[in-house]
Amino acid sequence: MIQNLEVINQWFAKAGKRLLQVRWWILCLLILLDLLAIRGIQRIQFDVSNESWFLDNDPITIARREFEEIFGNPNYVAVLVEAEDVFAPEILRVIRELGEELEEEVPFADEVVSLTKMEFTRGTEEGVEIGDIVPPEIPTTPEEIEAIRQLAFSKPFLVNRLFSDDSTQAWIMLRLHKYSDHWDDTLGDYPQMAVGKKVFALLGQEKYVPYRLHAAGAPIGNYEERLFFSQEASRTMVLAFITAILILFGVLRSFQGVVVPLIAVISSILWVFGSMGYLNIKIDTMVMTLPIYLGMAVSIGYSIHLFNFFNKGFSSIGRRDETVIFAVQETGWPILFTAITTIGALASFYFVPVRQVRWMGLSSAAVVFATYIIVMTFTPVLLSFGKDAPPHGNVISTMEIRLEKMFLQLGRWILLHSTRILIVFVLITLFFLGGLPRMYISMNEEKTFGLQIPYIARFYYIAHTRVGTRISYDVMLTFDEPGQVKDPEILQNFELLISEIQQFPLVKRVSSLLDIIKDMNQVMHSDDPAFYRIPDDKALIAQLLLLYEMSNGTEQENWVDYEYTRLRLLVEVVDPDTAEVEREFQYLRRRAQELFPQARFAMVGGLVQYSVIQNYIAKGEIVSFLIALVVIGILMMIVFQSVKTGLIGMIPNIAPVIVVGGMMGYLDIPLEMTTMMIIPMLLGLAVDDTIHFITHSKLEVQRTGNYQQSIEKTFQTVGKAMFLTSFILIATFSVYLTSIARFFVNLSILAIAGVSSALLADYFVTPILIHLTRPFDKLPLSKTTVFKAEEKP
Repeated sequence: MIQNLEVINQWFAKAGKRLLQVRWWILCLLILLDLLAIRGIQRIQFDVSNESWFLDNDPITIARREFEEIFGNPNYVAVLVEAEDVFAPEILRVIRELGEELEEEVPFADEVVSLTKMEFTRGTEEGVEIGDIVPPEIPTTPEEIEAIRQLAFSKPFLVNRLFSDDSTQAWIMLRLHKYSDHWDDTLGDYPQMAVGKKVFALLGQEKYVPYRLHAAGAPIGNYEERLFFSQEASRTMVLAFITAILILFGVLRSFQGVVVPLIAVISSILWVFGSMGYLNIKIDTMVMTLPIYLGMAVSIGYSIHLFNFFNKGFSSIGRRDETVIFAVQETGWPILFTAITTIGALASFYFVPVRQVRWMGLSSAAVVFATYIIVMTFTPVLLSFGKDAPPHGNVISTMEIRLEKMFLQLGRWILLHSTRILIVFVLITLFFLGGLPRMYISMNEEKTFGLQIPYIARFYYIAHTRVGTRISYDVMLTFDEPGQVKDPEILQNFELLISEIQQFPLVKRVSSLLDIIKDMNQVMHSDDPAFYRIPDDKALIAQLLLLYEMSNGTEQENWVDYEYTRLRLLVEVVDPDTAEVEREFQYLRRRAQELFPQARFAMVGGLVQYSVIQNYIAKGEIVSFLIALVVIGILMMIVFQSVKTGLIGMIPNIAPVIVVGGMMGYLDIPLEMTTMMIIPMLLGLAVDDTIHFITHSKLEVQRTGNYQQSIEKTFQTVGKAMFLTSFILIATFSVYLTSIARFFVNLSILAIAGVSSALLADYFVTPILIHLTRPFDKLPLSKTTVFKAEEKP
């Protein structure tokens, strides 16, 4: 690596000159690539399933596939029905009619379980009868309705499962078939989206408007989540573009200054997303906005640095071609270095084994790369078009002179009070370090999304009713020998495990094969409640299950396989509190191993996915941060050929990480999918200003040999541009403050705090460290002449 930055700058000056020689070819290439990208975007495919977050070889993916092969789809749709009396004839009619429509019209519908459609087991003179408790023609007399109520309450395991103990709530559950691998040939929409859309279409019918019906279940939540965030993304992106236009116009105050950066923004996003269309890389609408926002901020930031030197040079030189070469010469290397370090930090997300996190990191890195290519090639070409202007003496406006004097005075004041500033920096750092131990991970949607989002509020309400639940997970035990599940010891241990699970704080209810066996045992003993238990005889258990099947019972298919080697347990949960879920899962794994050492244990379902993602986030956050830190540090040491300079550059860039982490701890902001992105991303973005300051300081030291003069000159040269690029990042992320989604607001707060603290550290810490350590003493003085603008008041 060449130590003399003047040599590097001269290389970029030659590159700028070559660009202008082929400017028309480059312009045509830009148009061609944009057109190709637009065609690619038309091929984009979206993937909205939660299962797609995991890699194909992930244990959770393998377990889910095995579960689905045996028991089918673990997801279900549910409808909470509220009324003064759910056993009233009118409500029973609504429950039955809605259940039939759900079965007939919802894609992948399997069967409905409800008050009007269930397997109700009764003893008869011939043996056992299994059927509904509500006859085909719904009774209307109070006596008949009361008889149905008494029958329903005679089965305690149905109470607060299909109906509440006060008869004011009922639960309709629609089980689903496994989603077809060729769904796009028939549906034209993603399975969960198609299911959710159809359910809401049915509930929205005029005949159901008078009733209190609340949809729930994973497909419903997935559908509403995607719908909400697609609308929210569109709204915030429009605001972001308006914000960008206003900032560009306010800062650059020219039509060209607004249009050229926007072309860079749009083209970089088109290139990356268009390439994904051609490469068949599926996009999740939940996370697609972050690369776009980042591309906007980075593109405008890079463009402002280029425009900053172009405007100064053009006033002094007056010839566009020479000015473009000068701008490329002065900004080419700092922007390149900034892009490399930002890409390195974002690429560190690849080490998190969650597909969407990897996509966010790599797509953001690709956007930054495309942005650099466009800003440093097409932007100079676009700037070269236009009329030349005669150089004039008063090349800097009064406002510019005031700003430069202000930054000059700031630089002098900082160097004059360096000791006090460093003391304050250390104290502030220690304060925010105190908040780091308070950081925690949470997938609880009340904390991460917020109850201001309508569907989150509705799910929260449903979960806290007597029969409603929020989310669930399944446990599957696999034994080696066929028929082994019928062993009384295994079933009794299974019952013991269930009784312990029911004591978990988050668990609302548990369902399994045991409900069928114990109910059949009671029915065969004249409905004596004392026999609602697991028989001690394996042969009797086998007989009960055989009699159940001969009586046309089919419910057991949902809980055990045909060979009786696999047992399923459904656990429905009220609130997905992350810390408690992890404690319960750890206990469950350990206890299952103790009770069933001969069996394989597996868990699947939405809550399991959240738990696994939580663990990946915890580990991935540390790994990605360390990788980003090491990559950026090594790059800075290599480029500046100095360990000392590399460390100087890293010290102020660790500051925003500490500030953000401390704020998360003090402000009770949880670490989740979105906020985990902020720390490595900040490392990549914050280093931008540091690189510009160190690079220009080094360049000025080579030119003057005086550290104080060089630092003051650097403040004059890049102080305003550093402020503007940081301001643009802050303004872009501040758009999220308008959202009702709490994690968007949290992301905005943390990004603003991180970028602000990074800017302050670069203003107040970096120059002091350079002045104290004098890392450029061994560099040769430069003899290169640079453009110098005249200043007149």
